[in-house]
Amino acid sequence: MSHYIKLFIAFTVTNYLLIFIYDNYYLIHVENSYIIDTRDELRQLTLDLRSRLTNNESDSLTTINQWALEKNIPSQVLALDQLKVDSIAKSQLVESDYIIDIYYVNGPSSFLKLSDSEVVEIGPLDPLVMDSTSYQPFFIILILLVNGIATFWAYWRFQVRNRKLESAIVDVVERRALPKEVLAEQDVLRNLANRLLEVDSYIEEIEESNHQIINDQRDLMHAVAHELRSPIARFSFALELVEDNDKSPEDRKLIKEMHDSIDELESLIKEILSYSRLSHGKMVMNYGAIDLVEIVTIITARLQTLYTQQEFHIIKDENCIEIYADPKLLERALINLLRNAARFAKQRVNVTISCDKDNVSICVDDDGMGIPPGKRERIFEAFTRLDPSRSRDSGGVGLGLAIVKKVVEKHNGKVAVSDSPMGGARFIVSLPNVEDLSIE
Repeated sequence: MSHYIKLFIAFTVTNYLLIFIYDNYYLIHVENSYIIDTRDELRQLTLDLRSRLTNNESDSLTTINQWALEKNIPSQVLALDQLKVDSIAKSQLVESDYIIDIYYVNGPSSFLKLSDSEVVEIGPLDPLVMDSTSYQPFFIILILLVNGIATFWAYWRFQVRNRKLESAIVDVVERRALPKEVLAEQDVLRNLANRLLEVDSYIEEIEESNHQIINDQRDLMHAVAHELRSPIARFSFALELVEDNDKSPEDRKLIKEMHDSIDELESLIKEILSYSRLSHGKMVMNYGAIDLVEIVTIITARLQTLYTQQEFHIIKDENCIEIYADPKLLERALINLLRNAARFAKQRVNVTISCDKDNVSICVDDDGMGIPPGKRERIFEAFTRLDPSRSRDSGGVGLGLAIVKKVVEKHNGKVAVSDSPMGGARFIVSLPNVEDLSIE
């Protein structure tokens, strides 16, 4: 309804402005032209009559009547005191032969002096009739009424077409065929419908191309990962064969470093395959009841042996006993999350478990350097690593937090990062606290 009011006001103001300009500019121009033309005409008639009276020695009244019949102009002889003009005009007439009064009471007229007591009135000519419209109450009411009807019709037509357009856009979005009545429109709507079809076709091509690219990347990732496993296995077997107690300390150190590198490669392959399955919907979810406090306690105890310089503290809500999730996936996500916190913490990592009626929250705080606000969204992207100072001794390729995000999304949850009160980063994982095994 607000659009109708705006349209009505726009129509009314526009029309009234046009009429106002017509009254105050165009009509004034017409009036000025009329005054000039009428004054010239009366001057010529007066001078012509004066010339006729001067050259004709017969009776003046007869001459005036004959001239009036020839020119078809009303004329009459009046006494000077019968003129309905002001004193200034009378004094001008006494001093000169004639005067012209455009605004005379009977209409535009001129007066030719016959003697000191008589004058000839020439005219009146047809007056100019100009009735202003923009200030008349009836006209204002009429213009409001007409504009209201015109606006309603235009708004109704616009709404009909707008509903068709909205329906056509919904059809394009939902990949349905456009209605025949839309395609049959012989105006802008028809052109728009054709453009929508072109856009729909273009979107389909992009989607097909993107699906193909994603499938190609997934197949390539799988192929590379699987193909790497065979040479890594042979390399590991060969190292075991060359191991000997007679090796020097330098050789043993080198062999150990090679074993560590092989372990890192195998870990990388597992990460890549896991992320690929999570990203492309190939992971089968096995939901069950999990004791969240117990699984966090086990993970922190395991990580404590790897990160001896850091302290892990668990702050738990006694009401948070079980959560329905995939045990392996949730454990994998928590390991990645806590390992990331321990890697960059200076001394302490806090894990806070809380819950309410609908959600379970896992908050991981560290006292490290934190994450700049502009980079917080990027850390959840695959193969993303921040500046080298934050990637020291990590040994990863930037898939840990990306896997965390994918696992949480598989459980219809959310993960976010912010500043920690401890000075470092705070990761908050929120999972729905529902027993719904149909979650994808």
